[in-house]
Amino acid sequence: MDAEEFKASVLVHSVRMWRMAVTLLHDPEDANDAVQDAVARLWQRRDSLENAVNIQAYCITSVKRVAIDMLRARQSQPTSPLDQYGMEHEPQPGYDESQRLDDSESLGVVKMLLSRLPHDQQTVMRLSAFNGCSNDEIRQITGFSADNVRTLLSRARRRLKELFKAYQSCQKTVV
Repeated sequence: MDAEEFKASVLVHSVRMWRMAVTLLHDPEDANDAVQDAVARLWQRRDSLENAVNIQAYCITSVKRVAIDMLRARQSQPTSPLDQYGMEHEPQPGYDESQRLDDSESLGVVKMLLSRLPHDQQTVMRLSAFNGCSNDEIRQITGFSADNVRTLLSRARRRLKELFKAYQSCQKTVV
């Protein structure tokens, strides 16, 4: 496989590779490093790529393994899983300051409650809500079946709704 074929078959998947790395590493800069390392490894194995049935899945798996290696190397959990995405809620124009504060507080609460979900539910919710991935993309990234992705998303949404309602009812009794 020459450089042009490599670009056409591997580098087109770099955005999905980055999404997977961010999901696992919770840091965009580390995700960039993981993608670069994975692409370098893929370049070294470019001759075996011609035999791959699904190059996209091969690329995603490669970056996933690099990210896992990076996690093992640093031996620590992220302190704030969603804040490091840099995803801040942008309210619509016309909101007054009190609405902006309410929305900001609600988003912070949802992020905190999301961390209470099981790991698989957290992963699919992050991919869906914060990375904008479709169920099919989530299936390819995580390796879960299509039914499992739908089930995990449904359970995560339901549980978040329950936790949020419980949080709000506790806040009303305190005030």
